[in-house]
Amino acid sequence: MEIEAATAGSVATPLLDTHELYEQWLAVHTLDVIELTLGAASSRTSVGALASWHDETTTVDLWFKPVFPEAGRRIGALSLRPVAATTLIPDVAITVTDKRDTDLHVLDAKAWWSMQPEDALTQSAKYLYGLGRLDAPGQVPAISSVHLVTSAARPHLANLDDSPMDVITARPAGSTSLLDALVERLVRP
Repeated sequence: MEIEAATAGSVATPLLDTHELYEQWLAVHTLDVIELTLGAASSRTSVGALASWHDETTTVDLWFKPVFPEAGRRIGALSLRPVAATTLIPDVAITVTDKRDTDLHVLDAKAWWSMQPEDALTQSAKYLYGLGRLDAPGQVPAISSVHLVTSAARPHLANLDDSPMDVITARPAGSTSLLDALVERLVRP
């Protein structure tokens, strides 16, 4: 048994978790787009953020897998907690904070082969209606938007122009123009 364990992985490469790779790609790509839009990240990074950008009135923070525990968490000027789950962990989040308010935008990576409209609605609702404010838990949505970023074709959804949710198809080796435009729009004051 010990001999088998010692040789494990020496002959074959273990399977990679493509979903985790997709999440990491989304974080790095988002960082690149924000840097192209706002310039180099600040040397003063908000506590727990992957990177931060500051100007006279606004702070933009990029978060990779920020944890929202049952006890709650402060992120920017928001104090949020999961409403139904014990913990929620979005893949990537962007916060835009002015002197008194924070807009929180979730980018949730879905390395899926296909996505149905009901999948998109369920996955978006997890954050739109699953995160509440500590001071007013029933006031939902407490965040500004959820964007499912998927390798699958975008499902047919009704006009989402005024909706706080969207589905964007983006692939590391394919087109990212819709994702790039979204990130630029989210971080511009």
